Amino acid sequence: MVCKKCSAPMEVSDGVCKICGTPLRKGKRVWSKHIKMAVVGVVLFSSVIFVVLYTQGRIDFGFLTGGDDPSITQPSDNLPVDADNNENATDPPMTYEGDGELPVLRDEEARLELLQEVHQGVKDYMDYFDNQLPFVSGGGHLQIWDDLTFVTPQRLANAGFLGEEHLQEERFIFLIRPIDFAGFDEIDLPPSGEMTIFVGHETVVGIGLYSIYGYHQIFRENLNQILASYTPSNWNELVMPPQRPGAGHPMHQQAVASISSLMNGLNVDIRYMAFDEEFAFVTASVAGESHFIRYYLFAVEDGNLHLLVHGFEGVRHPIQAINQAAPNINAHLLPFSEIGLGQHSLLPSDDPVFAQIIAVLQTQGHIQPENQPTFAAATEDFAYLVFAGGGVLMVNAGTNWVLQTTVGWQQAEARMWELVDEGQVPPLYILRQD
Repeated sequence: MVCKKCSAPMEVSDGVCKICGTPLRKGKRVWSKHIKMAVVGVVLFSSVIFVVLYTQGRIDFGFLTGGDDPSITQPSDNLPVDADNNENATDPPMTYEGDGELPVLRDEEARLELLQEVHQGVKDYMDYFDNQLPFVSGGGHLQIWDDLTFVTPQRLANAGFLGEEHLQEERFIFLIRPIDFAGFDEIDLPPSGEMTIFVGHETVVGIGLYSIYGYHQIFRENLNQILASYTPSNWNELVMPPQRPGAGHPMHQQAVASISSLMNGLNVDIRYMAFDEEFAFVTASVAGESHFIRYYLFAVEDGNLHLLVHGFEGVRHPIQAINQAAPNINAHLLPFSEIGLGQHSLLPSDDPVFAQIIAVLQTQGHIQPENQPTFAAATEDFAYLVFAGGGVLMVNAGTNWVLQTTVGWQQAEARMWELVDEGQVPPLYILRQD
């Protein structure tokens, strides 16, 4: 041992240096000045490296769950019946083929590959079930319209579109328009209005998103702001009642004029119309063609209608076209029984059902033999006919058609709601909303 002050040799039993009298510090290790400087340098260098990696997202403490934030928390996982029971749904997913090199750091490549795998799994899943399942954006998350369940990595793994390693991973599958990211400086996407799949995970700086446009990051609060602009995931639980205008309402008149102009001036029957401060949804048919219903979606601006999209009654899933054009639409504007049904019955004078209904009305003395309806439409359970004196709602009792009301469409609609089973929606499209 040497003296700290003069470096003279010492023994522990000496207590003090025999040369300079400096006391010995028992129990303490005597470090040289050079060793101390080296230790401090290593600590400072390690701290700088950690901060750089942490802020770049290159050090991760695992995939977080999002805490108490419902907008980015992974939706619950439920498998559709089709995915559970269809053996072909377990076919292995195709390999992802990207376009060019992605601007990511090398030690992020493993995490990026997982996002790419989920992205490709979603694409394969949607392609496979395209004929069966309509997909919509529920609160910005990819959702199946039929039962309002979410598409999650767990669902994809259980259905065979992803490997088992994705069963426990917390990643989010969004259906968002790239144009909705405009105005946020940290993310640069093309101004596309097409609904696009984004696979996201949480990072130390926010949310990392992978799509066909590559990998980007966005602050969590900015993403939540975007998600809040989409129709909530509980589509059919929204409570704001839409306005249902009759023939004398300016909105009704505007809709008739707009649709008639598209039909080269033909007379138009409004079958269903509802509007709020942002949108108006209309189903209509040309007079005398009650079997062919067309869909129209309007934007409402200062009390005026501006046509957004029409002609989507012929597509496989009309709700997807509506969601694409108006991702923030109030779902109560839509007649749920009608969207995607495509089964609308015309009652011409030579139809046996038409003849049976007319016979019942004549026998009971409600109409004279010369009376003929100006409008008639039906399903297996309900029929609605319009005469000069008003509308007539008939119900199929199994052995015969029974008269329910002889008033207007509002009363007929209210009676239909009373007659259908709880949880069911009556076929509102058979009415003429005049």
